[in-house]
Amino acid sequence: MKGESLRVTLFMPDLSGGGAERAMLNLAEGLSQRCNVELVLTRFAGKYLEEAKAKTISLVDLKARRPRYSLPAFAQYIWTRKPHVVIATLETPSVFAALTKQVMGSSAYKLIISEQNTPSKHYSNQKDPFLRSFPAWARFPYRWADKIVAVSNEVAEDTLRTYRLLPQKVLTIYNPVITPSFWTRRKAPAEHPFYKMQEPILVAAGRLTLQKDFATLLRAFRLVLEQKKARLIIFGEGPERSRLEALVKSWNLSEYVSLPGFVKNLPAHMAQANLFVLSSKWEGLPTVLIEAIASGVPVVATDCPSGPREILEEGRWGKLVPVGDVSALAKAILDQLANPIFPSKEAWRRFTLDEILDQWLSLIMELCHIKCLD
Repeated sequence: MKGESLRVTLFMPDLSGGGAERAMLNLAEGLSQRCNVELVLTRFAGKYLEEAKAKTISLVDLKARRPRYSLPAFAQYIWTRKPHVVIATLETPSVFAALTKQVMGSSAYKLIISEQNTPSKHYSNQKDPFLRSFPAWARFPYRWADKIVAVSNEVAEDTLRTYRLLPQKVLTIYNPVITPSFWTRRKAPAEHPFYKMQEPILVAAGRLTLQKDFATLLRAFRLVLEQKKARLIIFGEGPERSRLEALVKSWNLSEYVSLPGFVKNLPAHMAQANLFVLSSKWEGLPTVLIEAIASGVPVVATDCPSGPREILEEGRWGKLVPVGDVSALAKAILDQLANPIFPSKEAWRRFTLDEILDQWLSLIMELCHIKCLD
């Protein structure tokens, strides 16, 4: 089978502005160089949609009102397009791709589920009963997949335990974060009033949710300001915005903290920073941390499950602190501002598209019993 005749489908809810969506968009673009790739979305929505339309990737809109209503349209898509491989990520696409394969027969297509987060932590912290119980009822659909690809070794271990899978079912492939377009985005203009000031700039980024624990970062930043004048920018949008804004106001931090919302060219803003801080309670493989070290910015990260310890290689490329430890986070920030650890190319080479693409192609060839892709 030649590469151009190998049909690969990536299936996800939409192109919201998260790390999983960015990673899958990067993977789709990379695989399209060697295979016939279609990116299937339950609906055309998300902050990365216009970027995706500008690429050469083939996009398919299932036009579902909500992801959970997309099963009939996805099954029709499979029946019509007959892909050889489906790579599904996030809850609904993963389960629907497994159910469709089970109904149509195990030979209908090879199914790879991409596990983007630490399931035991991620789902136990959800308010939605559907999501909180997901690991319990998704065990059988996950067993119907041919492979589960975890984005870090710790995610792989947690996935095995949470879904009660056989070890040979799960493997680790890091997300492809550093692409040629990353360097273009990093060189783009970036403006913010803080950049014109003399104080050190701290940058954090992510959805404004409890998972990212920006409240702890704000508490730590208060301690930093007692010893050193600095500015903090938290990029992102989400349900915690009003709470965080209230904390900023009540602690008289408005002059020093900014929450400007989501930005598409985050690497360009990282290039303006003196330090990047990740304060999460849990992750999978935080894209923003990889983008920060590739930007050459010193970093501080919580030693949360999962990803930061692997990315920073036990603290070789930045400071690791316990989750939720305000004092330790403040001290690490001050230490990095005084004596920064600058990550080198060696720190991020593992996360380049070329490195990751080879691993994905090897897996696809193994599942499809292909010796080589021409």
